[in-house]
Amino acid sequence: MPQIRVRVEFELTTRRLYDPDTVVYIDISREPSSWFESVYSWNKYGSAEQPFGVSEHINTSQTLVDCVQRQQECVKDLLYAGTLRFLCGSDNICHPQNYSEKSVSKAWQNVEDHYLTIGMLEDVPLFMETLEYLMPQMFSDINNAYLSVAETLSRRTTTLHKELLDDKSRKMLQSQLKYEYLLYTRLRDQFFELAAGIQKLKSYSPK
Repeated sequence: MPQIRVRVEFELTTRRLYDPDTVVYIDISREPSSWFESVYSWNKYGSAEQPFGVSEHINTSQTLVDCVQRQQECVKDLLYAGTLRFLCGSDNICHPQNYSEKSVSKAWQNVEDHYLTIGMLEDVPLFMETLEYLMPQMFSDINNAYLSVAETLSRRTTTLHKELLDDKSRKMLQSQLKYEYLLYTRLRDQFFELAAGIQKLKSYSPK
């Protein structure tokens, strides 16, 4: 991302933050297959602090691979908790059975209109650093604050047992999550482009 665009986005964002009629959101996203593995396993097994699972919709006698390869309801159920469903809204095109490129466009427009940034779970420290740069008045020293509670958060949210996809089922799931991946790719590319631009600005020193 060109440096000037980062500056302009920062200035526009700052003005919006002080507009009482405007709310600016932040969020964090995750690679869809990895997200699916974690959510499925969490619903089935729970965590060390909350074992035995938390969902009645998971058939505990089947594996994650079985669920995906047989294209059972467990895949469709989890789509309702996906990033696309959340960011798209409540229009008819935002329901998983109606997903299309229009759904992705609707979600993307909501991101453009309302979100300061959406980070990636694959690089939480970079997300924290980006937030601190964009909103220092709110997120000063946020990375250290996060690290101080990271162990507790991990203990509460790490699944008791995580089932993993094999190559065949992963490819099948990627096909079923086609529109989730379209949105994720755009979010990922935008975030890392923004973060790279910020890093350049921070290292820039006029001669």
